[in-house]
Amino acid sequence: MHSPSLTIFLLLTLLNSSLAWPSNTLALQNRGRHEHNDTSNCNSINHTCHQLRKLTQLTELASNQTQLSALVVSGQLDEGKVAEIQQNAAKANAILQAMQANSTLVDECAVVDAHLQVVHECKQMAKLTKFVELGNNQTAMQEIMPKIGNGTRAERFMENFVDATAKLQELQSNATLTGLCKGELNGTTSKDAFK
Repeated sequence: MHSPSLTIFLLLTLLNSSLAWPSNTLALQNRGRHEHNDTSNCNSINHTCHQLRKLTQLTELASNQTQLSALVVSGQLDEGKVAEIQQNAAKANAILQAMQANSTLVDECAVVDAHLQVVHECKQMAKLTKFVELGNNQTAMQEIMPKIGNGTRAERFMENFVDATAKLQELQSNATLTGLCKGELNGTTSKDAFK
């Protein structure tokens, strides 16, 4: 027969080990919670689309010898870095082709990319609006012009003001974009609007 201390030891060990493992009900509850979590799915899609964009950019850069040569001439890259880019692009090409073979992924990423483009253009429109409003405000311009100075800096400022005004008018002429930007500001625009 076993001694009582051995039996108690075995029971305590069993109890201790059972408390160390998570219960099945907790795991089932968490699994059910994640099945309905659109945020984690959205983040996964965004991450995958980001990876797809980066791989595409890498392979396009590696295949564009003119752009690589210009980067070498400007000193931004050296020949070793160019060779490394081309080697990485060769490895990335297989992954990229596999991702592009998935038409559902490509369609989803087109929606994500369209949304990112609209967000970028909305931010650009907001910055241009502030700049143009500043340029149209005579009181503010009287305060700023002495700080800008005379000559080329003032001319450059006025050229930038004219360019910003033209670009802002171009962006604002797109009724779809302005509507989406208003929706972005209100938080009412969803990615479904870009399908």
